[in-house]
Amino acid sequence: MMEIEMQGLKELSKALDGLTEVRFRKRAMVSAGRKAMQPVLDDARSNAPVLSPEAAAKNPSATAGALKSDIKMSTKYNDDPKASNGRIKKNNEAELKVVVKTGKDTEDYAFIAEHGRDEFHVYRNQVFGKPSKTYLAVVAAMKPQPYMRPALESNVDRVLNRFYYEMGNAIHRQAKAQARHFAKVGKT
Repeated sequence: MMEIEMQGLKELSKALDGLTEVRFRKRAMVSAGRKAMQPVLDDARSNAPVLSPEAAAKNPSATAGALKSDIKMSTKYNDDPKASNGRIKKNNEAELKVVVKTGKDTEDYAFIAEHGRDEFHVYRNQVFGKPSKTYLAVVAAMKPQPYMRPALESNVDRVLNRFYYEMGNAIHRQAKAQARHFAKVGKT
């Protein structure tokens, strides 16, 4: 798995800290992170290898397009209650993680598709889940068909720029809303 750690966001962090609505920080960061990573998700899905219907017909446990349809995005926001003022302590993990990944059903195949494998031999004693005489099975080599790494590598700049843009817009909208609220409260 490839990770990008964004540091040096002092201006955005300062602007976030200046806003009073507690839920805003989480909502803004999760939304900006998901929007920023969308091109990676789209590229990973479009580049994912697809098992042809003919090959799927030969293998009863395989489904054509299963990998492509199993690529998903997940977000994790770390709002550790031990952190003071909603800020994450330096020794905790990142405040926001947005990950493009495959689900559990295809994770083994996804790894092999991304990195390839060498041919190997294995002794087996079952055929389609039923006991049989022990036999030697040859598991064919598979050339790598990278789809996840190129999706991330080709979009790094877009992800970072989109995140900055979305966060900046969210902060600006929230600051305006807060200013309107305080102006209204101040008039009464």
